[in-house]
Amino acid sequence: MYDVVTVFGGAAHLGRKVKSQVAFDEIIRSGIPLAASEHLKKILQLTDKEFAEMVGVSLSSLLRTRKKDGKWSRIASDRLFRLARLFTFAVEVLGDEERARKWIHRPQIGLGGKIPLHFIETDAGAVEVEDLLGRIKHGVVL
Repeated sequence: MYDVVTVFGGAAHLGRKVKSQVAFDEIIRSGIPLAASEHLKKILQLTDKEFAEMVGVSLSSLLRTRKKDGKWSRIASDRLFRLARLFTFAVEVLGDEERARKWIHRPQIGLGGKIPLHFIETDAGAVEVEDLLGRIKHGVVL
């Protein structure tokens, strides 16, 4: 099964087993480990610049965080979780990781010709991406 835990590299990268949303909430509140976010970045094939934008930090802050090998803030962790959750949904809807990766990087008619990855930066945008994926899943693409 392909899930959010898998996208973050499992318990090895998250630092513990995660069996519920409550457990993920605790991880988000305490900060997603850098190793888990790097695994997500690799799966999504994001550049450092794209990744920094997704997390909501400057490129220099991203590089400093890497040097410390620490954890992300609660806000950055929440953004990372949202990105991982929506990517997982895209994999479910589109059938595999490669299709989902290509889809989130390409302009989509259902988003007014904009790139899903950019919408995921805000919760309102994420809702739009999730709605579009739901329409695709049910064959109701407008």
